[in-house]
Amino acid sequence: MVNYVPAAESQNSRASRGNDFSAAVQRFSPSNTLAKAAVNDPNLCYYVALIDPESKPGAKVPDNSNMATATYQTVITASVYGNTAVGTAATDKGRFFFAIQPCITDQTTFNNTNQVATIAYMNPAQIWTSPANSTVTAMINDDNATIMVPNRAVPRSGLMMRARPVSMSVWFQYLGDLINNGGEIAAALVTGDTWGNNITTNSGTTNLMNWEYLADYPDAYQGSLAQGSYTWWRPYGPGDYEFRPVDANAKTRAMYQYDFPTIFVAGQANHSGDSTANQPCGRIRVVINYEYETDSRVVPSIPSPVNPLAMALAAKLTAGQATAMANEEHGSWIRDMLKYGVTAVSGFALGGPLGAAAALLGTMGISRLTSK
Repeated sequence: MVNYVPAAESQNSRASRGNDFSAAVQRFSPSNTLAKAAVNDPNLCYYVALIDPESKPGAKVPDNSNMATATYQTVITASVYGNTAVGTAATDKGRFFFAIQPCITDQTTFNNTNQVATIAYMNPAQIWTSPANSTVTAMINDDNATIMVPNRAVPRSGLMMRARPVSMSVWFQYLGDLINNGGEIAAALVTGDTWGNNITTNSGTTNLMNWEYLADYPDAYQGSLAQGSYTWWRPYGPGDYEFRPVDANAKTRAMYQYDFPTIFVAGQANHSGDSTANQPCGRIRVVINYEYETDSRVVPSIPSPVNPLAMALAAKLTAGQATAMANEEHGSWIRDMLKYGVTAVSGFALGGPLGAAAALLGTMGISRLTSK
């Protein structure tokens, strides 16, 4: 498998786009003919949804599940705070951590009294001197999703019955002084069991809530805080494709109880408020695409596509690709991955599979390649 490593962008390119959330709001519009073809090719729709979720709000998983389903895209921007443990703020020195899991449910174990459409959760920097002992968890809720999930007290309420994530991305943008490049950041897509093994129960010395240890996670990105980070999600196994109940009281395993792959981001801000409790140090933008079963006629529900080629392409082309990178790299990375996808489709047509794609990469201006 040949994997693309994005070349560094020019200074002019960086200046024109900037390390700002405006790049996230004004979505990537491919100017290259090959990139446009990737966006419109039915065999690449799922692949495009994985690497650039915001561009595919109606994406579905094209596996052999042909039941009638609907789609929902959630987009949330939220602040990230460091030193959230007031008692240890002076020694935490600007540390922060959050974890985004692509689940949607009517409640969680941390909030079980009211209907809450929790689409993701984050753990800001807790008690950094002993993070394993902390149980405080803050939720990120999509206000528009409250009509999506059932209310236990109201029969047949909510649109969703069972759901699964299709794709997800998380941007982090630093907001603060540029002392020492703002600080440090590490980001990674981690396996579902990592939360229990390396966050909740492990010792503070190896806890992935600390950027120093998260940076050592396989395929993690680590860099200066000022550069921010972009991390995209992908399923690791068959269980990640299964539809799961959004009702947290369901007899079968509910969505929030399943260990989906999760995006971790940890860092340490070096600025004048690095010892102040609840210090704002950045903001995140979370985009998650869901596919869900419904018995409602309010939303259009059609059979999910069955396209083995699309599944194979997505698995093959994303295998070994970096899932976390600096903010300023992800625009050019997406653009070149789109061109890579179109060339891969041509590779199948020319007698591949994918062999022709690797041979033609040089003609697309992708000069830096590596293999694993």
